[in-house]
Amino acid sequence: MGTKRALLGVIGVGALALAWSQPAEAALFSQIGVVGGPVLLSCDTGLAIDNSSTAGNCNIAIWQFTATQLEFTLGPKTVDGYSLSAYSMVANLPGTATLAKAADTKTSFVNNSATADLFVDFGAYSFTLPVSPDTFSTAQTANWATNTANASSSFTGVACTGDVHTFAACTGATSTPPVIVNPVPNTTTAFASNGPDVAFVHGATFSMAGREILHEGIGSDGSFTATETVTPAAVPEPASMVLLGTGLLGLAARARRRRA
Repeated sequence: MGTKRALLGVIGVGALALAWSQPAEAALFSQIGVVGGPVLLSCDTGLAIDNSSTAGNCNIAIWQFTATQLEFTLGPKTVDGYSLSAYSMVANLPGTATLAKAADTKTSFVNNSATADLFVDFGAYSFTLPVSPDTFSTAQTANWATNTANASSSFTGVACTGDVHTFAACTGATSTPPVIVNPVPNTTTAFASNGPDVAFVHGATFSMAGREILHEGIGSDGSFTATETVTPAAVPEPASMVLLGTGLLGLAARARRRRA
């Protein structure tokens, strides 16, 4: 009887572990400025679901909160000689136990008069996926409508433990896609590059942060995206757990009959 109870306890613990599925919950942040200079545009949504608590000077134009994601969109902006038609960020909130994702989209980034490259930091924090090990990956795209010089886009993504609100403060698993370079006079090709999958060990909460460096000649006009994803390690399927439990019960019954 004691053996059977012990086996049933093991099965129960396994079933509870399988049933536990902590959702991913995230808030968003972004900082934009020129390389070597200060942050000129800053956003941080906090953990609230309305625009009233947003920190920074970004002045969110569109704010969307659904059962599956948090998203904000900025209207037209000018940052130190660059003009931006639209900028948006999205993260899954509460998401699922199988994916944590943060992404940004920059539409029609035009260099009107700037001589320095632009940096765009973005990320999401307060993710609560099941405890690691997980896999961290990154990707970026670039598409120039006009290219007056050898334009390029580089991106580095980092995943780290805890709630981190800036790219500089996030240290951990790093994934860097190949730099995208668009030589003159090519202006019509859409480019994409993927970073390597990297093992990511984290605590109860974690963050993702990325930095894009956009290099454009005066008069160049490009649109860009960057994505960061954390995918948890595979867990046993329900059917596998049922088969395991059935097998353990069968072994217990067989051992009892032998003792009898």
